[in-house]
Amino acid sequence: MDCKVKELIKGTVATIDVNSTVSQAARKMVSHQTGSVVVTDSGQVAGFFTERDLLERVVDIGRDAQQVRLGEVITRDLITVSQDSSCTEALRLMNENECRQTPRDDDTRSHSSNAGLQYRNCPEKR
Repeated sequence: MDCKVKELIKGTVATIDVNSTVSQAARKMVSHQTGSVVVTDSGQVAGFFTERDLLERVVDIGRDAQQVRLGEVITRDLITVSQDSSCTEALRLMNENECRQTPRDDDTRSHSSNAGLQYRNCPEKR
């Protein structure tokens, strides 16, 4: 029998404002012991930021994490799964879109009170 995505959920979703710096986001990920944060703008989900984004969009190209705002480097076009989706369906979706992480759509609708998967972000294809 296949598991449901909600069975894999641990903890709460870490959120941060789109105008915060990459450095602030990195500190939040460390304090929440997670590899990603949901980025908000005026209380609405604006996108997602991951450790991989930090490495590829900031560190690798020599940008200053204390100066770069999240709005410049987040993934905005998210592919999501429902908490009631099967684990097989979530993995299929991630494989089809060549991504390592995907958010639950519940996290992107009411991010402040829902727990998230350990790996949530599915960036657009590059």
